[in-house]
Amino acid sequence: MGQIVVVSSFDEGYLPKANSYHFLESFAALTGVRKVLLCVEWSSEALAALRKGAPSVEVVSVGSNICTLPEAWKLIKTVQYGDFLNSVQDLKEDDYVFFIDADITIQRSFYQHEVDALLADTNKVYATFNARGDNSLWTELQVLGYKGHPMTINQCFPNIRTLPCYNGGVLGMSPANWRKLRDQYKSHFKFWNTLVSHHASVQFFISYLLGSRSFKMHDASQWWVKDISSHCHEEDSIKFFNIARGLDGGIYRRDDRSGQIGWAPVMLAHAHLHTAWQHLLQPRTLT
Repeated sequence: MGQIVVVSSFDEGYLPKANSYHFLESFAALTGVRKVLLCVEWSSEALAALRKGAPSVEVVSVGSNICTLPEAWKLIKTVQYGDFLNSVQDLKEDDYVFFIDADITIQRSFYQHEVDALLADTNKVYATFNARGDNSLWTELQVLGYKGHPMTINQCFPNIRTLPCYNGGVLGMSPANWRKLRDQYKSHFKFWNTLVSHHASVQFFISYLLGSRSFKMHDASQWWVKDISSHCHEEDSIKFFNIARGLDGGIYRRDDRSGQIGWAPVMLAHAHLHTAWQHLLQPRTLT
């Protein structure tokens, strides 16, 4: 049986922001998984400091050519659509690979039942909603802006009104599915980029491919209950998903649907929960 592999990647310029979210220290503290950090154009001093401070993390030094789509790299320096694969050595086909952004605080490790579920069927793709589950790609496109003729939207993106908008900051799938996503993304990007060139378009394109290209999407609402990831890009998502901050400063989610009512720590707490919605998440006693 394979293992859970958690990968992240960012350039040295992003390091202060990643540190502000305690990403590196929480990534290093993550247990029970293989951890790989792809350091894009880091200095030798920064690499040495990371290797010394986080010996449990596989630190891989890479250049910006890790991204094979220069136009995409100019928009937003990310390889979350799968271009990171070639830089992660010795992946096995039965591994389950998460790619996560560095604007996240990792509050706990995977529970064993989560590991068992992920490895039991590696063909499933794990993604969480960008906001609420009823937020469609059509709604997202209105935010990003469409540069083509309005009459061509349905031709370029069929079924866009019914496809959900996922958040690209936390994606999990098998190496085979990562290759499928990467290859389809690269084959469509040049044309799609003429239609939507917002820096968040990478997330829009990933969501469209995941929803329309026969990927076996996992029921994200079930994973919300199990509290792996929480993004909440809309204010009413805080109430909808029962998100709160405990007296310890951690982000928790109340699960009233599993039969075991109570608060549990969200594993991957997105930056929005610490910044944009801070006024809604004042520390309190969770009862």
